[in-house]
Amino acid sequence: MESLNQLEPSNDAEWLVLARKKLGLTQGELSVKTKYSAITISKIENGKTSMTPYFKQQMSVLLQEKEVM
Repeated sequence: MESLNQLEPSNDAEWLVLARKKLGLTQGELSVKTKYSAITISKIENGKTSMTPYFKQQMSVLLQEKEVM
């Protein structure tokens, strides 16, 4: 699978969709892991809201854990 760096998403929405798919999670599953609602995740993925720095940090940790496994 291509890394997220190779795909170079152009915005937070694209990045989150790619990251979530790389993790193999649904929006609902990601909401449990991040403690953000599935509605908020959907809004980010649809470009209706931005990721907070804390959310980005959580996603980075999840992606790093995936790489280690």
